[in-house]
Amino acid sequence: MEDKYKYTQVGVVTILLILLAGVFTAYVVIAGLRTSPGPVQLGIGLLVAGLLILALASFYSFTIQIVAGELTFWFGFGVGKKSFAINEIRSIEIVKTPWYYFWGIKSIPGGWLYSITPGGEALELVFMDSKKIQLGTNRPAEIKESIKTVMGTAE
Repeated sequence: MEDKYKYTQVGVVTILLILLAGVFTAYVVIAGLRTSPGPVQLGIGLLVAGLLILALASFYSFTIQIVAGELTFWFGFGVGKKSFAINEIRSIEIVKTPWYYFWGIKSIPGGWLYSITPGGEALELVFMDSKKIQLGTNRPAEIKESIKTVMGTAE
């Protein structure tokens, strides 16, 4: 495999939850406007709708890319974008993340998790400086193999 790889995973659960929150918000706003119409209620509804649209655009997908010896990953339109030199990776393994880690960007014991799905598998990367990150993905073996190929340690 050459030094080029890109995979984008769509966060179906994330999309469904944000859409569900949007439906609930619309219901609450419409009910509130019926009982107490006014610009404040409408403004709050529009603000919440805008935040949900921003959340949807920010976290609808998770992309992992390998180009020119760099591992880069990001959510949606570029949220949380990070790049690391592959030659700085000391070890890589597939791990199981607990369901309660949910998804998103979060601090975990010993490092950081970037994931688009709640629980499941992740690639755990430990760098030369002992920094650790986990990348939640539904294709951990494929991505691990791509990274190992670039590292020159493919199995």
